[in-house]
Amino acid sequence: MPPDRLELELTESTIFADKERSLHMLRQIKELGVSIALDDFGTGYSSLDTLRAFPFDKIKLDRSFMSEVESSPQAKAIIRAVLALGKSLEIPVLAEGIETHGQLALLTTEGCDEAQGYLLGRPEPLQQIVTSGQLTLIGQNMAEQAVVVVRPENIEMNLIARSA
Repeated sequence: MPPDRLELELTESTIFADKERSLHMLRQIKELGVSIALDDFGTGYSSLDTLRAFPFDKIKLDRSFMSEVESSPQAKAIIRAVLALGKSLEIPVLAEGIETHGQLALLTTEGCDEAQGYLLGRPEPLQQIVTSGQLTLIGQNMAEQAVVVVRPENIEMNLIARSA
């Protein structure tokens, strides 16, 4: 698989254990052509310093803000601020957890770059996606596919090539 087809999603908590080492490793992964997304932004250890220290390819706004956006002025203000921050840093923002047309309309109005959630599509088993023709796997069967294992506790990545 070409590296530009892979996007690695990390939460800031996975970076904080050893920030300098983690950012060094992420830069090496990025040099390979892999995209790096900052996942669950706005929760936990969200830090503007992390955005400044590393050129992420995407910010994924946590779904918790979307669940409250239609009833909470604070959630709406935070979403607007994160979208403005993404535009200022030239980092696309993806909003997670879109479940209503109202949420999608707000994001469209505010200029959100990407969205995901049950309103747009539900998860399906891999075999169902392959059977429908939406995805073609390389190899004879599922056992010959590549699997990526990410261990957040030490941010190690191992690419395991399975063979029958």
